[in-house]
Amino acid sequence: MDNKNDWKEIEEWAEKDKQRKIDMYKFDINNSEEIEKSTKKVDKVVKFFNTTLKTSTVLFIIVALVLAFNILLTLKIKYEYMQTRVNADIDSILDQYGTIEKKIISKEIDENENGKYIFGLKNNKDIQFIAIKNWGSISNDFVGRYQKYIFDNWNSNVKSEFVVNESIDENGLLTYENYIIINETNEIMEATEHLIDFLEYAEKWNKENKIIKVSQQKEGQFVVPIKVYLKTEKTRIYPYNAMFVTADEIREEAKKSITNDNTETGIF
Repeated sequence: MDNKNDWKEIEEWAEKDKQRKIDMYKFDINNSEEIEKSTKKVDKVVKFFNTTLKTSTVLFIIVALVLAFNILLTLKIKYEYMQTRVNADIDSILDQYGTIEKKIISKEIDENENGKYIFGLKNNKDIQFIAIKNWGSISNDFVGRYQKYIFDNWNSNVKSEFVVNESIDENGLLTYENYIIINETNEIMEATEHLIDFLEYAEKWNKENKIIKVSQQKEGQFVVPIKVYLKTEKTRIYPYNAMFVTADEIREEAKKSITNDNTETGIF
């Protein structure tokens, strides 16, 4: 009897020990199948974390490279801007108007390349203009010289309606503009049509002579830098005051000035 009781106690102890280990390890460590299943689960988890770690590392490297590129690009832009402020690029003076083929005819400059430059247009030897460089500042009279040449060569029966306003400063830079004097509101639209006539001629001449090339220009848009306006006793009216406008947009702008004249602070 005692021997049977001893075996029973041993079996109970073994069962309790087995349950204790199952509670501790969440599976039967003596069961090879469960151990194999658990090992596979652990392998899957390890592989998942390894894959995640590799992906995270790659993403981190990509983000770091993008940030580094953006920082370097920003620094480059700021450096070029500071260079322009300190020492402007004489070759880029007309970039704001589009692509214009030009060449330096003569120059009177110092060792820092500051001074007076005379440029000529490659497609028209009769148009020359002056540029004055003073470190980061460049002044030029391209627009004035260009408009004067176009207006002087314009043959039109409305040309006499325009007044020429021009002056030359101490550096030889030309300021040039054309305007039409109007005395009554009902003259605005007719005068605007005269402005459009001149602008259309300027655009046609430019396309034929291939002076200013603007890739963004659409059919019917004006891009030639022309200074024209209407002048009243009190003020000036600028129906054409920006690039890429059309004749109809100029007419609409002129109509606004007529509406404004009906207010207490009219243009006459």
